[in-house]
Amino acid sequence: MPNRRWTRDEDILVLDLYFKHGRRDIPRSHEDLDSLSELIGRTVAAVSMRIGNVMACDPDNPQKGLDHVSRITRAVWDELAHDEPRLRRAANEIRQKCGLDAE
Repeated sequence: MPNRRWTRDEDILVLDLYFKHGRRDIPRSHEDLDSLSELIGRTVAAVSMRIGNVMACDPDNPQKGLDHVSRITRAVWDELAHDEPRLRRAANEIRQKCGLDAE
């Protein structure tokens, strides 16, 4: 089965989670990773790797992050990383679209 491409909405939710956790890597055992992976239909490992891609975009994070950042991840970073209120609104709108309460 081929891998499905990540969507902009998924990247927004990952970026939002990254910021909620203080712009750090999140342990795979953390319940927030599990919740997000369930919401978007991805494995915890996949979400964790995407966090690593986001870290690679963050010039203020001393950790290197993962190579091979997608254009969509980079575009979401460039658009929303410097405007947290807008990021939160976008993430909340996505959650509402999925029938979840905004956090």
